[in-house]
Amino acid sequence: MAKGWSHQKILFSIRERGSTLAALSREAGYGQRTLHSALYKRHPRAHAVIARFLGVSRHELWPHWYGPSNELLPLTPVVKTRARRVGKAAPK
Repeated sequence: MAKGWSHQKILFSIRERGSTLAALSREAGYGQRTLHSALYKRHPRAHAVIARFLGVSRHELWPHWYGPSNELLPLTPVVKTRARRVGKAAPK
């Protein structure tokens, strides 16, 4: 799987082009922190704003969330494990 861009590289590239995430967010009609949180969470519309501004595809930025055709990939199921209780008696 491709790695994609780091959060720092995305932020640097936006600043290098003369803007900030907060400014892009306001221009797109979002709250000031929406695009910042999109760096860490799945937010397809916010990702599209960032990718469009940088002139790259969403897949190039976040290949773990988007396929080669920029389609949103399904979430992989999280396998829950039973937490171990260290130093305590087992529940009855």
